[in-house]
Amino acid sequence: HGLKNYIKKTEILILNMEEACELVSSKTKKKPLNEKQLLLEIDKMGAKISVITEDGSGSIVITGGKSYHQKAIPVKVVDTTGAGDSFGATFTFGIIKDFDIHYALKIAAINAGNKSCHRLIC
Repeated sequence: HGLKNYIKKTEILILNMEEACELVSSKTKKKPLNEKQLLLEIDKMGAKISVITEDGSGSIVITGGKSYHQKAIPVKVVDTTGAGDSFGATFTFGIIKDFDIHYALKIAAINAGNKSCHRLIC
């Protein structure tokens, strides 16, 4: 698979659930049976940190065989355009600034929620 070498050199891989399932299916030639299997397959691909966003449900990070979950921040959604990009940029910022995974996930969820409701306090 052409992406294999690139993923192994990747510090942070951010995918939505549909993209993650498609990537794993392209590698294993079958759909993952459950979330745990999906995470294990993504982790085996070799990115240092892999993130899977789950729309309004939240996100999951897997790194070194350990997973972290973050629920979405509840907001009155006006428009989700750009929320995933806001999440990814903020999570990446958190990691670059040496925040721990939990805190990077939390600030990313807050920023994505703010983007979805178009104002700081929903």
